[in-house]
Amino acid sequence: MKYIDRTFPYPVLRARPSNLDSATLKNDDFPDPQSIIDVSFTLESLKNSEGKNVFQLQTKAKIVNYDIAKMLDSKIAVLAVEVRSPATMYRKVHKILGPDLLLFANQELYGQVTFTPLVIMGTSGSYKPEKSNNEFGANPVFALEAGDILAIGESTMFDLAFDFTIGDDSVEISPQEDLPDYEYQIDIDGPVIRVRVGSKLNAAIKGLESNETGRSILYSTIYKDCVLVAMDKLREQFDDPQEQWAISLSRKLVEIGANLTVDTQLPQLNVWAQQLLDSKGIRKVVTNLGK
Repeated sequence: MKYIDRTFPYPVLRARPSNLDSATLKNDDFPDPQSIIDVSFTLESLKNSEGKNVFQLQTKAKIVNYDIAKMLDSKIAVLAVEVRSPATMYRKVHKILGPDLLLFANQELYGQVTFTPLVIMGTSGSYKPEKSNNEFGANPVFALEAGDILAIGESTMFDLAFDFTIGDDSVEISPQEDLPDYEYQIDIDGPVIRVRVGSKLNAAIKGLESNETGRSILYSTIYKDCVLVAMDKLREQFDDPQEQWAISLSRKLVEIGANLTVDTQLPQLNVWAQQLLDSKGIRKVVTNLGK
């Protein structure tokens, strides 16, 4: 149930249209036409110290209401945001304390993510609104608990998708002791593509990743194979991709004009895999060899 549809046994300040007519306003929990809750969010994609994608949320709030302002000023209530990311089953209410930015870890948020601003009780205590609707009685007093909602702003939705950046977020490389030294196996299980490699190949990959030419060799060999296997797997669910890698790869295929179907043959998949990694793979290898 959306917050806007919920009823509470005490007055709650809600976001409302600026053109709300006076007759409707009289039925509002706070009939004062000057009362507003205006909260905007800015979401920025960053790289953390490990090179992984993370998201940083910045909040700008304007809350004008006598009773809510009094609760905020006394630190009994705090500004908060509820974050919902159905694709990753992430749902949590974060308190927004001062100018602090909220950081979300790699793969916590994905797909349609909703941010709903709230003013909530930071502790248990009495709520004595003076400017609320007469329906709540004269001089009402409510005993509230930490987390109880005092105000609800308009929700903001972001459409987030991890780029299908092979070698970064979409692929994990892990050594496998029972594999021959220079052999690798590609597994797609869950939200990432896993490459299991022999011990000597694992050491070589670390060396290749440390320089531009080495990385271009990886993109034109192992990582290209990852894309090929991923597309082959995607054929099985091309009409309803669920995993993060599958959704991102589907978008990348659309960008290059690829029409993936269950009948697409391996040679065509190989061509598309090369096109997706063209600027990072064989083209760069050839360019570097000519230097």
